[in-house]
Amino acid sequence: MRILIVPFGLLTLFVSFVSALGVEEELLFSKPDIDRMREKTELPVFQAYWEELLGQDLEDDQNCMREAFLYLITGDSERGQRAKESVLALAAEERWARFAEAGDLPLGFLTTGKKATYAALCYDWLYDLFTEEERVFVREAIAEKGCLPIYRALYGMRHPDKVKGWSFFPGDPYNERPAIDMSRWPTILGNNNFRAVINGGFALGIYALEGHDDRVEAWEETLLDSIVTFNKLLKPDGSYDEAVAYANYAMTHQVMAMEVVKRKRGIDFFDSANFQGLMDYVLSLYLPNSLDKYGSVSFGDANRTMASSTAFWVAANARDGRSQFIGLNYSPHDLFSFLHYDDSVKPIVPDAATHFVKLDLDWIVLRDGYEMDDLVLAMRSGLPANHEHADRNSIQFKALGEILLADHTKLNYSADSAEWKLRGSIGHNTVLIDGLEQHYHKGEEGTNESKSSARIIRSGERPGFAWWVSDATAAYRWYNPELSSVTRTVIGFPQASCFVVLDKVEKPKGMTELSALWHVENKDGQGDAKVSGRRFEISRPRARFYGYLGGSAPVNNVRTVYKVPKDLADYEYRYIESSLDGSVENPLLMMAGFALRPEERHPVVTMNQTGDVWTIVIDKAGSQIFLEVTDRGVVPEFEVLRNDFH
Repeated sequence: MRILIVPFGLLTLFVSFVSALGVEEELLFSKPDIDRMREKTELPVFQAYWEELLGQDLEDDQNCMREAFLYLITGDSERGQRAKESVLALAAEERWARFAEAGDLPLGFLTTGKKATYAALCYDWLYDLFTEEERVFVREAIAEKGCLPIYRALYGMRHPDKVKGWSFFPGDPYNERPAIDMSRWPTILGNNNFRAVINGGFALGIYALEGHDDRVEAWEETLLDSIVTFNKLLKPDGSYDEAVAYANYAMTHQVMAMEVVKRKRGIDFFDSANFQGLMDYVLSLYLPNSLDKYGSVSFGDANRTMASSTAFWVAANARDGRSQFIGLNYSPHDLFSFLHYDDSVKPIVPDAATHFVKLDLDWIVLRDGYEMDDLVLAMRSGLPANHEHADRNSIQFKALGEILLADHTKLNYSADSAEWKLRGSIGHNTVLIDGLEQHYHKGEEGTNESKSSARIIRSGERPGFAWWVSDATAAYRWYNPELSSVTRTVIGFPQASCFVVLDKVEKPKGMTELSALWHVENKDGQGDAKVSGRRFEISRPRARFYGYLGGSAPVNNVRTVYKVPKDLADYEYRYIESSLDGSVENPLLMMAGFALRPEERHPVVTMNQTGDVWTIVIDKAGSQIFLEVTDRGVVPEFEVLRNDFH
């Protein structure tokens, strides 16, 4: 009998447990669960995914975990043997780490975490197929190539002052990339998805080794601390600052870590973070569109939404019908969806109360539904974060199945790539001031946070419309210290598929040049734009975006193409730059934007000025919106005098 003391917030849990009985205890599920998962493969919700799994080939991706899982469910002995051969080859690799400490000590990050996960689960799921000699061989690999390098990384994250220098492992292909300063990596990586991914591999490895390795107890203490540390990265409302795709990557592995600890030690981490809120956050950013039915609002490098396994895990733990609905309807499946889906949880359809959301991150989203053709208008304000871009006050807009104002996703991570430029403000639907962008780095430390920040200073909702104001002064003053205020006001009218943007800049001394950028979604080569005076239009196959501008001076619209070499051909990033003519004192730039069907006539818009008051009149198929905008201070005040769409 041993006693484990687990630090957990301000509490200390004392957990008694007997010595490990070996892998026969099983890591993530027991033998009866296999039968239940086999039954779930026949459910309509999983049939398409199950057929997809059966059609995948180990030779294409070396995913021995998938093959071992399919062996368990189907009993296909050939799959079992292929999975066994694959994991033995994995165990025979020289190392699983691509990084090093002190020059040559393997340091385990994402690749190591993934391989440790594969090896531990295959060891568990294929246990009866291995000889005892092979089991020892795999366990040694899990320990020396997986757990030890991961422990070294987590120890460094916990004690940055004791790190002896992190670097690429000598001879690794990563060494061919531009030099990266890793001196802050113990802190940077300790506060992002890296921690969760290696938690998963570490946890599974530890409990596969229990009873076979004397280091397990010390490693376990580090693991438990790391699980809690990652969970604290979720905001009180459950939101996560690297956006949903990285939350998905993190949670896939973090859930494994939490579940195996719960099974082995009886420690339940579910209430150490707001996981129901996490699913509300995922829902708020859901962005189904013609290019990806599982899209997500793509602030920074992220793009896709979360897998159903996490949604089902939350639903099962909290009996949460909304999370169940998200998993069933708005999420792609993965292997662990079969494990966590509990059909006794009744799905609950999200209601209109979820359509206007301001997250703790100071990200804000307005929508009129969650289906392909529904409208989504989102804006990035808030603090710096890993995997971010210089995108404060940048908006994204989707309607009628098309992304009509794009945020470019998965841009190259290397600073010597031509795409790196688009990580700056020039690649986003925000403003340039005197030709200058928000602060962004040059990749000296990788894709870490910049020094740009912004904050939502006003937001609200009234019948027929919602609005918010974001102050991004801090983001622009790094390169333009004379600025005293940079705000963007957005007024959204979802029932009219319309919104109005008011960009206001104040500089106590001197004149200012102000321009706004509007980006085309062109991943498939089917997005384009054209300009005419103060008007511009962005076209996609199923919809168009129409923009009409006005402001403190005449507006010039210019269509720009930025070409990036991709796959032996130039890929064209296309955008409109809308600029006030010349330099203006404390300029105001206004844009009224609309989602239109391909054959739909564009609305009639007028913007007239009397002194410091602007009247904006929108006529769309005979229905009208009247706004009055008063430009007297750092934030233009507006009043909606008429809205026929409500």
